[in-house]
This record gives sequence, structure tokens and C-alpha cells, in this order.
Amino acid sequence: MKLVHISDIHLTRPGERMGGLDPHRRFAQALDEVRNKHQDADRIIITGDLTHWGEPQAYAALIDARVDLPCPVRLLMGNHDDRANFLAVFPDQPRDANGYVNYAEDLRGTRLIYLDTTAPRTHAGHFGADRVAWLEKHLERCKRARLFMHHNVKTLGQPAEDKIALVSDALLTKSTTCISAISMRSALVPIAVSPLLPSVQPAISPCPTSLRPNCCMARPWPPRSQ
Repeated sequence: MKLVHISDIHLTRPGERMGGLDPHRRFAQALDEVRNKHQDADRIIITGDLTHWGEPQAYAALIDARVDLPCPVRLLMGNHDDRANFLAVFPDQPRDANGYVNYAEDLRGTRLIYLDTTAPRTHAGHFGADRVAWLEKHLERCKRARLFMHHNVKTLGQPAEDKIALVSDALLTKSTTCISAISMRSALVPIAVSPLLPSVQPAISPCPTSLRPNCCMARPWPPRSQ
């Protein structure tokens, strides 16, 4: 199974630059790389910060960008995203009963679980009891799973990253051994035993297979008027 992991594309209104860069051009270059070198990919997974300002026009541009790709694309929320605007542009996007963009699918014997770790008016990651309950339900009777999310589940010793890490001691309240790895915006966490519990410190390493077309830039609150 080949999974292409892309993160932090930070799309803007078409024609608008971000930090002196053209995020649309950089994202197009990343997708061209996938088309040219990863025709055998099973999924393209974009773990959040789909946009920089959460604007409907930026999400609409994402629709147009996903043409002629070798496999389905899975989209996640990041701290620069606006869930309501995203769902307005992507009305068929799967979500849980509480409206979070949490969803899962089974692929080649592995359950791929896509998590929404965002909350309004904060850049830090959040995953409350209602979302924990959803995740634990989708891990029941699961032999092998891989989690995807935007926020880092553990601190990395990098101040800029750690400021927006997940605000939680654990993603789960129950021990499980079915999770093989967690893919986040800037790291891959291989899991050996009972992951995500407060007593466990999984090894975190950079994820060389990730494509990050843009750097993350702080967004002021409240967002600018649209």
C-alpha cells in the first residue's frame, strides 16, 4: 500500500500570494510530482491547512486542482481551516454525528482513520471526549489501523511546532495495540505498544514521504473579513 502524505498547502484566493509565495503553483508542483512518480499510489492524504484563511474561494480552487490524479484524495482539517466553509464547498464530505470531519475507511487490511483535531479561535489541537468516543468506536474489532491528523500528538522539542500541538494527554482512554502509525503534519510516529496513553512516549521521527508545499504561517484571530 502506498500513501502519499501532503500537508500545509495553505491555498488562498486564486491570485493571492501567501508569504511571498504562490501556494497554488506550489501545490500544483506537488501534485505533478505525484502524477509523474507515484502512479501506483493508493491514496493522497492532505493533513490540513488546506487553506490559509479558510475562505470559500480557496476551497473551491482545491476542487479544480484535484484532476487527473492516480487515486482518491482524502482531506483533513488544520488550524488555518474553517470547517463550516469547507463543508459548504464539499457538502458530500464524510463527517461524524457531531459535525467534525472525522471519517475512516478500510484499505488492504488496514483501517485508515482521518481525524479532525481543530477547534474555533485557536491554533492548538483539540480532541475532546466526543471525538475520543468516535475514535474508540472505530478501533473496535480493528486488527490494524493508521491515524492521520494535522496537529502533532506529542511535543517535538521544536518551540514553533509545540505551541500548536494537541492539547491533551492522550487520544484514547482505552489501551489498544492495533494502531501501527500516526501521520501528522510534520512527523510520523511508529507505534509499538499501547499507543497514545499518557504513560507511553512513542518515538517521533520526521516523515520523509511527506510533501509540504508551503510553510505554516500564523493566522490572526478573528480571521479577516471575506
